[in-house]
Amino acid sequence: MLRKLSVASDAHDALYRAVELEPNKVAPRHALMTYYLVAPMIAGGSRARAQQQSEQIAKIDAAAGHAAHARILLHDGDDQAALSAYRRAFELRPDRSAYRLQVGLLLQSFEHWGLAFAHFTDWSNADPGATAAWYQLGRTAVLSAERTDMGIAALQRFLALPEDVNDPHPTDAWFRLGQAYEQAGELIKSRHAHERALGLDPDNSAAAEAMANLPAQ
Repeated sequence: MLRKLSVASDAHDALYRAVELEPNKVAPRHALMTYYLVAPMIAGGSRARAQQQSEQIAKIDAAAGHAAHARILLHDGDDQAALSAYRRAFELRPDRSAYRLQVGLLLQSFEHWGLAFAHFTDWSNADPGATAAWYQLGRTAVLSAERTDMGIAALQRFLALPEDVNDPHPTDAWFRLGQAYEQAGELIKSRHAHERALGLDPDNSAAAEAMANLPAQ
């Protein structure tokens, strides 16, 4: 316990020093804000201090400020307010895919399927190379069990595009594709997709379980 507290103290000191060295940059302040949110009180965790950093971020970059505030709201469990904050961030900076993604993910979490489909479809139309848009469009189809053909096509498009380091791993896309094929009643294709997922990641327990539960041919 003492060792962990020592490591936490060192991490806080490093992040605090980074803010001191570059007070007008968002990234160090966001990292320090996140520390205050996740650290226990004994290690310096404090929502009030996190809020202070969020306010400073807003002075540097208004859109980043809304996103930082949304992160705090998520920590508080106020997902609906967080969605509104991320929407404001995205409206200010529609070029930042991270804000766009967070809006869509929260729409998924609320099971606002129509809005989620529209959101990710608009994204994929605006930027056909946006791999995250195609993956999340497919994921929306799987989670909602709606528009399955669209979901299959979106996941296939994701897998055909160059891999982005910030995207889900292809094994996740193959797993979701397997689910989509099962929903469509194409069990042979579903099994093949899950096999591809396991070929990329033998420890993918979700794909293994899904394949084991497929009806016998």
